[in-house]
Amino acid sequence: MYSYLFEKFVAENQDVDFNSPQLWIIHSDKTPPHIGISQNFKFYSLKASGKDNGLSTSDAFSLFKKKNIELILVGLDSSAIKKDLAQVYSNYSKAIPFKSSCTTPILECLKIGESMLLFDLLNYLKSNSLINSVSVYNFQREILGLGMYNEQDVALEIEKLQGVKRNKN
Repeated sequence: MYSYLFEKFVAENQDVDFNSPQLWIIHSDKTPPHIGISQNFKFYSLKASGKDNGLSTSDAFSLFKKKNIELILVGLDSSAIKKDLAQVYSNYSKAIPFKSSCTTPILECLKIGESMLLFDLLNYLKSNSLINSVSVYNFQREILGLGMYNEQDVALEIEKLQGVKRNKN
């Protein structure tokens, strides 16, 4: 069962324009996946352990390729980005369970006022004709889709990555 299916994509696309906005879906074969965003050759990502703040897109891309991490790059229309990425990410230090996830600053950059998960964001972008391209790397599956998950799954993944131990009641 998938929360989102990509109908059209290019595998191992060598012509990605990292100057234009890109939504990065990292570990797209995992549930939940991680996401980041880039523009002007700078990559940003809010993580459980901190953040990537203006990392070179070529360095980030090379790292994911080298580690054989499944990666989807969703090329966005330039009108999608409404706020400066560096300025938005300066307001965050790391993901906080049930408060902020990797999606939170991206929604802020896109000026989307409501909280949503990645598959909702992709549906929003698609319905507003803001997706220009989809490229996938290190892809080994038959169908390019995102697994089902909810907000609790995201919070639990953040806690797991932060080493938080929960009491079982």
